[in-house]
Amino acid sequence: VAGVVKGGYIVDLAGLKAFMPLSLSELGGAHRHYLPVSAKIRCYITDFSEKDRRIVVSRRQVLEEEEKVRRTEVMGEVVPGAALRAVVSRVAADGLFLKFQGIEGFVPLSEVDWKNPAEALKSYKRGQRVRCRVLSVDKTNEKLTFGIKQLIPNPADVLKRRFPYRSLLKGTVVSVSEAGAKVKVAGQFDGFVPAEEYGSHDALKEGQEIKGVLVAVNGSTYELVLSVKKSEEMEDRKKIQQYTKGAPALTLGQILLENSEDEGEM
Repeated sequence: VAGVVKGGYIVDLAGLKAFMPLSLSELGGAHRHYLPVSAKIRCYITDFSEKDRRIVVSRRQVLEEEEKVRRTEVMGEVVPGAALRAVVSRVAADGLFLKFQGIEGFVPLSEVDWKNPAEALKSYKRGQRVRCRVLSVDKTNEKLTFGIKQLIPNPADVLKRRFPYRSLLKGTVVSVSEAGAKVKVAGQFDGFVPAEEYGSHDALKEGQEIKGVLVAVNGSTYELVLSVKKSEEMEDRKKIQQYTKGAPALTLGQILLENSEDEGEM
């Protein structure tokens, strides 16, 4: 670069003066000067007129070729399942656009968060760095699909670890519908009692305290599915066991006496 002029640069090609427009100096064009005088560049001659002694060169074309090679290398290294860091380039209603080493990928809304993706989407801003997992790679069209929730513990798995299957839980009914009753467990966890699991209760009422056996964790709503009926069955078995355990065992003398009385009646 021999000089900076309005609209571009004067470039010295081994003693020949050439002009490089700003639009041909950077990838995607440029609106202002970035290159300093004496900067060494690689360029293509795009226009040459011996009569007018005019030479026009383009650095952008070289950069585009180098960028194509670089993007091909990046796409070759990225594999599904890889965890990486990317930058938010745009927030849309249906998800997030992320850029990884200059290549734009997309995070569908369903892959932003496990429980409330629409609400979680509001927390992301342009330029924010995020950790994500590669879900798919389209090398032909240079498209990447990312997921963010894959690097966050699944709430269903967290609930299963905290509340073992068939554990007895206490809850408070917060609402009732034809399908069943929604409850709060330990004051913060959502639970649900299907109507067919009410047990001896014809219906449950809002504010009612209940005890239920954990029979499942709903992977879609992340609710603890409880059965009051199974809780009552457990209580009944305990009472029977206590009664059986408390009954005195018969002695040999009592057994012989009962047998002799039976023989006498015969």
